[in-house]
Amino acid sequence: VRGNCLDSIIHTRKLNKFVFARGDYSRTYPYVFILNSPGFLDDKCGYIGNDGVYDKIIALVKAAGINPKEVYVTYRMKCRIPKGRKASVKEAAACNDHLLWELDKFKPQVIMTFGTDTLRVFRKTNLGNINAIRGTIIEATVVNSDMKFKFVPTIDPGTFFYKPDWNLEKRIVADFTLAKSIVDGTYNPLQVGFSID
Repeated sequence: VRGNCLDSIIHTRKLNKFVFARGDYSRTYPYVFILNSPGFLDDKCGYIGNDGVYDKIIALVKAAGINPKEVYVTYRMKCRIPKGRKASVKEAAACNDHLLWELDKFKPQVIMTFGTDTLRVFRKTNLGNINAIRGTIIEATVVNSDMKFKFVPTIDPGTFFYKPDWNLEKRIVADFTLAKSIVDGTYNPLQVGFSID
């Protein structure tokens, strides 16, 4: 456990120290995917991939032509938020040190953020509705660090997981394809929608 995780209010309400990410700490990854917070099963089991959302993301990754072995998946919040509420500033700060460690360790070429709350990693919650900014390349510095990354916001897969919507899935595949163009070096720098420090 890194940083203030043991001091987290939400940490005291669960058995596991935090939900482990899906990836290998001994290597780097060109893609890092940041989901907001674990669901009940991931929180209970202590690792990603127990509620089906991870499998849905991997299916869409494959549809975009990305090798799933090149993708590291983690959560912004390392524990489940009680009663479905938003994380407090103190709770988010308690999880931030571990996420910073992950990003510094893997040094991804591109980060995919899922849903509006994950934009808080970059202190970017004032860019508008997720549907308006998804599919845009944004360059920004991570909160409490000097690390700058390109990231592509996309829709939280939870919005269609329980009620399938192929139109939303197609949008996510398009966003993954845009992220792939960054890793492949085929994107046009003029596609960078925002560059914010």
